[in-house]
Amino acid sequence: MSRLSTSTFQALGATPISLNLQIAKFYEVQEYCAMTNHMWDGLLNPMNGKAWRARPADLQAVLTNYMNRRH
Repeated sequence: MSRLSTSTFQALGATPISLNLQIAKFYEVQEYCAMTNHMWDGLLNPMNGKAWRARPADLQAVLTNYMNRRH
């Protein structure tokens, strides 16, 4: 796991750990597993509705465009 991901989850009160595939027994339910050393974080962009509405329309457009792009 990257230091950024680890520190983000720790700041949210979690205790991140690496997943040992042998212990998780993925081999029992799937034939193949690609070991890519990456993680998916969902790219969440939470914002309070009141705070969002307080942003100028042009900034809302820029943020909306960015959040809807495929990364």
